Amino acid sequence: MYTQVIRDWGNDCVIYPERTIMASVYNPTLDRHQLIKGKIDMLVVSADGRVGIYDFKCTPEKISFGNQEAFDSAKVRTFNYQLAIYRRMLQ
Repeated sequence: MYTQVIRDWGNDCVIYPERTIMASVYNPTLDRHQLIKGKIDMLVVSADGRVGIYDFKCTPEKISFGNQEAFDSAKVRTFNYQLAIYRRMLQ
């Protein structure tokens, strides 16, 4: 994994294992801001400032790296929603 991250992000990237992030988000239902928190398994920051979010998922099935077919579509949508929230929190 480390070798692939270095290949994808460059030798001078910074790797942060398991980071908790927090952000205040407006909840229109409650008409107020709320503090939300998430835990990212690995955060990578490239020398030019690009950010990569790695959030590992487990399954009892044997799957290859990046193979989303091992998860049902509802889980994949949930995972994608979670990553979208993380991206927004890091803006």
